[in-house]
Amino acid sequence: MTLLNGIRPARRRPAARATVERTLCDLRPGESAHVSALGSNLSDQVRRRLTDFGFDEGVEVTMLRRAPLGDPCVYRVRDYDLCLRRREAGAIQCSCPFTQAPNAAEGAQSTLDQTRQADTHAQRTPSAEQPISSSAAEATSPAATAR
Repeated sequence: MTLLNGIRPARRRPAARATVERTLCDLRPGESAHVSALGSNLSDQVRRRLTDFGFDEGVEVTMLRRAPLGDPCVYRVRDYDLCLRRREAGAIQCSCPFTQAPNAAEGAQSTLDQTRQADTHAQRTPSAEQPISSSAAEATSPAATAR
C-alpha cells in the first residue's frame, strides 16, 4: 500500500446489492434470480419434487421462455431446462438484483413495440386476395383467349 503524504488511501467497500423479492413466474425471459424459499401453500409431495429438481435455497434460476398464452414457462435450473406451470412457479420465492426488477413503463413500452412490429409485418405481408394486375386480367379474359 502506497502512502501519499503519510495518509493511507481509503479502502473501498463493495457496494451493497439491493435485491427485490418476487416469485419465479414474475421473471421475464432472460432474467435470472436466486431461489429464496418454496411457498407454504405447496403440498409436501410437490415441495419434495421441486427440491428433487434442484429448487434449493440459493440456486440460480433463469427464465428461458414462456408459452404463447403465458403458461407453462421453461426455466434453467443448474444444468437442465425445466417446464413449470404458473401455479408452481408462483409458489417459488426468489430474489433478483434490483437492476432486473420489472418496470411497468418499460413493460408497457415493450408491449407497444411488439404490437407496432406485428402491425408493420402485417402491412408488408402480401395477402391472398390481392387484385390481379390489369395485364394478367386481360390475358385470362374470354376475349383474349378467342384471339
